Amino acid sequence: MKKALKILLFSLSILTLTACGKKTEQPTGSNTNQEKEQGISTPSPTREETPPANGEATNSIKTSDNKSMNNTLYPVFITENNIRKYGYVNEKGDFVIQPVYDCATNFSEGLAVVNTTDTYKVIDTTGNVIYKSDSSIGTFQNGAAIINKITDKLLYGYIDTNGNAIADSNFYEFADNFNSDNQAFVYSEGKSSIIDKSGNILESYPIDSRYQDIIDIQDGYIIYSDPDTGDYGVINYKGEDILEPKSNPYIVRYVGNDIFEIKENQEDSYLPSSYSPSALLNIKGEQLTDFNLYDLSDFNNGYASVTDDKYTYFIDTSGKEVASFPKLEGRGTLTLLGDIVKAEIDRDLLYMKKKGIILWHNSNEYNLTSDVNVKEVKYKPSKYVSVYYPVVVGLKSKETEKKINNKLNELFISHRKSITAEDQLSVEDSFTAELENQLLVIKQIGYDYPFGAAHGMPIKNYYYCNIKTGEFYTLKDLFIKDSDYITTINHIIKEMIAKEETNESSMLFPDSFKTILEDHNFYLTKEGLVIYFYPYDIAPYAAGFPEFVIPFEKLNKIVDKQGTFWNSFN
Repeated sequence: MKKALKILLFSLSILTLTACGKKTEQPTGSNTNQEKEQGISTPSPTREETPPANGEATNSIKTSDNKSMNNTLYPVFITENNIRKYGYVNEKGDFVIQPVYDCATNFSEGLAVVNTTDTYKVIDTTGNVIYKSDSSIGTFQNGAAIINKITDKLLYGYIDTNGNAIADSNFYEFADNFNSDNQAFVYSEGKSSIIDKSGNILESYPIDSRYQDIIDIQDGYIIYSDPDTGDYGVINYKGEDILEPKSNPYIVRYVGNDIFEIKENQEDSYLPSSYSPSALLNIKGEQLTDFNLYDLSDFNNGYASVTDDKYTYFIDTSGKEVASFPKLEGRGTLTLLGDIVKAEIDRDLLYMKKKGIILWHNSNEYNLTSDVNVKEVKYKPSKYVSVYYPVVVGLKSKETEKKINNKLNELFISHRKSITAEDQLSVEDSFTAELENQLLVIKQIGYDYPFGAAHGMPIKNYYYCNIKTGEFYTLKDLFIKDSDYITTINHIIKEMIAKEETNESSMLFPDSFKTILEDHNFYLTKEGLVIYFYPYDIAPYAAGFPEFVIPFEKLNKIVDKQGTFWNSFN
């Protein structure tokens, strides 16, 4: 369990630098200097707009000439097969390093960490690989980065900016980044030490056994778990008490600038601790704020970001809002990168000047044809409800366009309007959009999580619409009128289930399938019809969405090939 926690803490230190490796159902990214229509508020500075650098469409983003580029690069994403791929743009929004990575951290000291599958790489601003590993790599600070390896336990070492092992190639049970004095705090075998980059031990202190259930070490502070209560306490690298373990409020983590995050123990609440408010505690044990800080980030350059019921904004080390910095509508994280603010709000990523000028944000449109687009619009009635719904634009018939959009709004929004904070429910809805001839295909994906539940419920729905007529199709529209398509499909599925149940790895509930519904869940491929079921319908949650692929050849006699549904995509 300790090993897993240590791995998690190290991984989180990487992931907080950027949103990495997320599978997403989102339009391809683009560079733009126009503010998004939804969700951005910069009330303190004066807004300005700058002209687009290379156009608005994704395929117009050009790789910049490395000789003339700005030295500062920023990780951004596009989507590829509904999976985010990360690359780097300069301040003009031009791609300098192409989006081919599953994860990409911020550049630091001219180097960044990227990964594809299970390989982590250190790259420079030209994309050249300096170092690679099958284990996580930390951010470079003062000429070094933390690496790790797993033997019988998780250990940490260091590399320099050339990818060479330093600190005499030693590995430690815990290791902090090197500071500006080229010294680092490490812990191994019951001793806390200060080392230099050659691995020389400059100071060393034995740590009492009651403090040796260590959680983390940063800036010379050691967070440990009390062996009797499990509550976190803090000592310094010399083993001297800084903060005693308490159950209420309890210490969560170190957030930088000699400050710790604390939370109240709410045993009667179903609210996950990550959703509960935090306060700031200094090393003197003084509480600096009320418990009113949500989604607290680490301090960076003296500032952290937090959220309230509507906005994400910066605070200083006293917990006060920094009114001169941007304040964005939505829930997420803001990071100060020099004069640039990186904003990860709900599912969006954008970069902006401190005055609120947008330099880059991910695209919010699907370009289906030269004229027809599907825009992504955010509906956010409460803090933990985020619904991205489609709006079709560019149809010649505005009446048809309105008809389609009214229906899409009903499908995505109507059942979400009644959700309130008292429901203690987290909602994330989004979509993808494709056009097959005249058939608009909207795939709705989402996740509903009731606070306190073991897990949430995933959402997957397909909507088919004729962009010429505005007609929405259901399963029955695929078949000849009055044909008994339900019986035919039932028979095919039962045969497939019988074959599946002979497999020892089958997860289907015995005798659970009875019949499909008239408007059953389905989607279409070039080869055939796919009938699918929600978790728990005919199989456990772990089975996901059980699917049954039925080739069109088996349905030839009942498919209405003269009907508008069939002909809209054939």
